Amino acid sequence: MRTRLRAAIFLFEAFLCACAGTGSTPALTVSPSGNQTVSGPTVITASRSDAAWSLTGPGSLSGSSGREVVYRPPPVVNAATAPTATVTATSSGQTASVTFQVMPSPAAAPGIISGLQGAVTVIYDAEQVPHIFCGNQLDCFAAQGYLHAQDRLFQMDLFRRTARGQLASLVGSLEASQDRQFLTLFVTRDGKRIEDVLVDGLDAGTKAKLDAYSGGVNAYLKFLAAHPTLMPQEYAQLPGTVTPGDVPAWTPQDTLAIGRLQQFQLSETIEKETDYGLFALTFGPGGAHQDLGRFNAYVRAQQPLNGFTLSTTDAGPLAPSRGNFAPPAPDLGAWAGSLREVNAQMKELHALFGALRLGSGSNNWVVDAAHSASGNAMVANDPHLSLQYPPLFHLSAMTASDSSGLNVAGGAFPGVPGALVGRGAHVGWGVTVVGYDVTDLYTEKLTTCTGSPLPCNTVRFNGAEVPILPVQYTLKVKGEADQTVTVLVVPHHGPILSYDPAHQTAISMRWTGHEVTADLRAFLGLTNASAVGDAVTAGTAFAALKDYATGAQNFVLADDQGHIGYDPHALVPRRKWLEGSSIPASGPFPWFPMTGDGTAEWGSGNVADNCAGTGASAPAAACWVPDAQLPQGKDPAKGYFVTANSDPAGYTASPFAPFGSTAPTGLYPYLSYDWDDPTDVRYSRIAELLKAKTANGKVSLADMLAIQNDHVMLIAKLFAPSFPAAATAPAAQQVAYGAALAILTQWGTDGYDCPTGLTGTDPKSSADPDATRNRDSAACYLFHTFLRNALNNVWSDEFAVVTATTGKSFGGDFGAEIRGLLYALKLPDNDPGAAICNDIDPDGGPGPKHTCKAQLVTALATAYGQMTRTLGAPANWLWGRSHTLTTASAAAPLIAGGFSAGPYARPGGALTVDVGNPDGSQSSPLGFTYSHGSNVRHISVMDPIAANAIIKMQLPGPEHDGPSGLFASDPNLLLQWVQNQPFDYAFGHQVDGQAVAVQGFTAQ
Repeated sequence: MRTRLRAAIFLFEAFLCACAGTGSTPALTVSPSGNQTVSGPTVITASRSDAAWSLTGPGSLSGSSGREVVYRPPPVVNAATAPTATVTATSSGQTASVTFQVMPSPAAAPGIISGLQGAVTVIYDAEQVPHIFCGNQLDCFAAQGYLHAQDRLFQMDLFRRTARGQLASLVGSLEASQDRQFLTLFVTRDGKRIEDVLVDGLDAGTKAKLDAYSGGVNAYLKFLAAHPTLMPQEYAQLPGTVTPGDVPAWTPQDTLAIGRLQQFQLSETIEKETDYGLFALTFGPGGAHQDLGRFNAYVRAQQPLNGFTLSTTDAGPLAPSRGNFAPPAPDLGAWAGSLREVNAQMKELHALFGALRLGSGSNNWVVDAAHSASGNAMVANDPHLSLQYPPLFHLSAMTASDSSGLNVAGGAFPGVPGALVGRGAHVGWGVTVVGYDVTDLYTEKLTTCTGSPLPCNTVRFNGAEVPILPVQYTLKVKGEADQTVTVLVVPHHGPILSYDPAHQTAISMRWTGHEVTADLRAFLGLTNASAVGDAVTAGTAFAALKDYATGAQNFVLADDQGHIGYDPHALVPRRKWLEGSSIPASGPFPWFPMTGDGTAEWGSGNVADNCAGTGASAPAAACWVPDAQLPQGKDPAKGYFVTANSDPAGYTASPFAPFGSTAPTGLYPYLSYDWDDPTDVRYSRIAELLKAKTANGKVSLADMLAIQNDHVMLIAKLFAPSFPAAATAPAAQQVAYGAALAILTQWGTDGYDCPTGLTGTDPKSSADPDATRNRDSAACYLFHTFLRNALNNVWSDEFAVVTATTGKSFGGDFGAEIRGLLYALKLPDNDPGAAICNDIDPDGGPGPKHTCKAQLVTALATAYGQMTRTLGAPANWLWGRSHTLTTASAAAPLIAGGFSAGPYARPGGALTVDVGNPDGSQSSPLGFTYSHGSNVRHISVMDPIAANAIIKMQLPGPEHDGPSGLFASDPNLLLQWVQNQPFDYAFGHQVDGQAVAVQGFTAQ
């Protein structure tokens, strides 16, 4: 691999340097060298890492020192006037150079997209964002497909192969296991590929747009075949040789498969449900070490704050009930091995591919015209996903002159047309994950174990034997023989994730993503929406979102008439047995794997609903929670809506929710067992700021930007009342605890802000001379170290018992751990829920007893000792030295080299609005690096006059996955993002006169 090769080069160079005294110094060389012809930016590599670089002639360099540099030539149109430039490396008194003759870029020539109805013009602004102008919307989508491929072909190819179980054909056996998993996960109940079924279900209008988009992608692939030197550089790092001919043509199935891949990662709960199952096997009712206090604190504790999107008051903290709600857990003993297997499979999948969603962190909010300083409604969004290089989103704008009214600016996942975040002619929107429970795991009892053709051929369902459906696929592995993969499907549930004929057990899954839905039509309809409107008026945003079904999103909406809306529409399974007015006595409960015998099926309980059907007999409306019983709102009196991956409607206001009379009035009693952010901290912080602004004034654009940039750690404020006075600490801990408590107390007086403590974005930058920011940086660092210690001290023994009991390494869930600890801190010391703060031996026996407050004292005193021993005085506790971000390719570590950036020092931290939740795995107890964050930061001011519209945008990385010959300089969008500096994103013809490059397309 290239990374290993580079390591070898560094070692070899070190050897040469060490031997310099015994022989002549090796000559400095550069590659390429001599005289070269280029048409776009080119990487130049020196034989030494300490090279200094200089340029003579036009163009620019990406840096001035180091082993590698990128030369970016100026745009050239006429080959007759081609300029030359020389790049020189200098080291130890030696020089080496390369001279380039700059020729016109093939990409600058007019592009050919067969089937265009008219000419298309693309204007690039200073941020290299393409603005597409076309005569009709189909031509716009075709051009967008071309540009996505031109800028992000490798990313598109990677994601479609992943989603379709075909990645091993590109990279080899390393990804064969992942391919087998996705071949399993994305098969429907009747044994078909979900992407094929979705294409068959397209309406004519959506199909035409998707065909146009695919045609644009394929037009670029044809161009690439004629200009193979423009092949994306990532392919060169893969095993073997990859040519343009190895990249298959794009199909609508590819787009819809990518869509389902993203929706799967944003909605599946397989790992969490198996985690809860393993925890129940240990501490739940009838578990090996039954302890209902521990069980309740981890699985069903209340959230610490009482904020939710549809709240009319945004009330303060909850007072937790001292009741010990512990519903019966299912008898999972026979499926323990299968639970371990499925849990391990999902952890492996996330490790190989990388989870888009790690923890929680997405925010969005809207403010209506009456509460806006400009008199126009506003929308803000910062979706939290993995921070990749190039980023997950690609920005583009499209304006059609036909009657469609298409005028959209925003960002989309490459491979998917339209905009997932942004604004259209009249409506702006933002998205965050809702967290509905749309996945159920079923414990199947295998029967008819005759050994032919399968060891066990049927499952027991409703008193009958139902045949298992085997589906065979050919798995192509680069450099190896083809493999045959057999996926087993339970026709009324879905694919089998674990098949154990030896114990005659299996686990299957049912997920709403296996249904035929029209999610793409919803997004495309949103771009043309005339107003927020309502669900019955055609052409409005609410009407468009009735088609959105999978990977449920909190849509917040604002229109240019001043209205705002909230609509988290999706298919949510109707679970008849949970609809009673009281808690079911014996379950089943869908946050655990449930029995597959027919007593826990989706729907109203009426067999005529056919909730297990597929294709022509697809599930009826009665199988899903009625729209009227899902959360939704428009123009609230408070003047704003906020979402942040937490409870949307007040389900967690009672420990007995979500059942019966405690459910919010008029809404379905059960929508989820757990929200993505069970702490409610980010929602409450944003609502706190907006509530203050709207109480005696109005919200300005500057306020919206400031909220996106907010680094206040509300979670620290929640812990503050539970810290005992220093004088009460044990003598051995009193000095360290007292000093640490004084730091946190002063931090609270300052407002709990979390700055880097540095003067720049480089972690090696000098300390910030401002005394307040310096001490707040130290306090933020101390609190994160304390929080890690506290969670470890409280939960690690429970998790060790789960591991020993179930034979499966158990890692826990950050949000659930915080929720449980804050819950226990408000309980009397003798309450069963506070038992989590007592130790427990690995064999399940009792260990030393601790109060929860004593655990806080120990964790804080330990943190103070760790930091003083390692870093010295608090003035040296610079948060930005540790809290750093490095972006990497979606295919890292397979793809490395120039496809990463950082580290960058960043403010904020765990559960701040500008989120920077540290990753779970760190190389040091004082390490807090992170890799997930806001993938775009977007704000739109919805002025009814398009020429006056304001859009602020940030993107954490470049628009292109490699050097582009259209541009002479790099706007460094990633650095702007790191510094939270938005750029003005031109809307429609606002871009006129701002072109830094122009690209055109015709049909021939």
